[in-house]
Amino acid sequence: MKIHLISKNGIFNVVSYNNISIECITHYRHFHVPIADFKCMAGGKNNFSENPKKIEAFLAVVKPTPNVPEEISIEEDIAGMVSQNPYFFDEEEMYHPEPPTLSYETLDKYWRSALEDNDKLLDKLRKSNRLVYSLKTDYSDVNLTKGVKFIIQQGKGNSYRLCFDPYQLTDNFHSSISDMYQSSEFYTINGGWINMINGRVILYKKSGDYGVYDDAIAIECAKALFPNKTVLSFAGKEWEDIEETLHLIEQDDSVENLE
Repeated sequence: MKIHLISKNGIFNVVSYNNISIECITHYRHFHVPIADFKCMAGGKNNFSENPKKIEAFLAVVKPTPNVPEEISIEEDIAGMVSQNPYFFDEEEMYHPEPPTLSYETLDKYWRSALEDNDKLLDKLRKSNRLVYSLKTDYSDVNLTKGVKFIIQQGKGNSYRLCFDPYQLTDNFHSSISDMYQSSEFYTINGGWINMINGRVILYKKSGDYGVYDDAIAIECAKALFPNKTVLSFAGKEWEDIEETLHLIEQDDSVENLE
């Protein structure tokens, strides 16, 4: 099973769980979190092949049924509306309706219906976002003012592509970008961050979910998206670690221009 946590971004595989903690694992991490840290099940294709009963059993432990009274009265809300509505009065006395009640089963039905509507809306947004980027092959006009995440996907015949979300159509998570670029022909293998400075495309850092990318592959993929720009790559390195190197490159360019 794959889940999201409150305290950490990304997708995490469940190894084991009990009524106290959940044991999680990613490509590079293995840790335990309290069950209160569980946020929700990972969407999209992440749990498509999981046994629904297995998921139901997991949710019953980490998200136990809240102790809700069998019937919830909303008498005060109704009384407040009635007191301000002249059509509920006559000349002799105020009309006091019997307060309606909502059973737990009804509340649960409303809650599940809202979840289904939300999932449908998210799916529609993913399809729209995917269509936007499927029509875009050259990002030379994009000017990034801050670093955003990217993923590297591998296809048949050792083909690769770099995917990112320059228009911020989804959350800046590697898993969200991977969902948006979901395809039967490509699958995500790793990722990092992308930024621009003085007309250069800078690739750096890594993905906490999918691991560090390969410099040579990422550079070739980025050149396909930015054919008129210089691409530099520093896989696995933080932005603070490469700022001095970038500054030295700028100085060298300044000297060449003077000559």
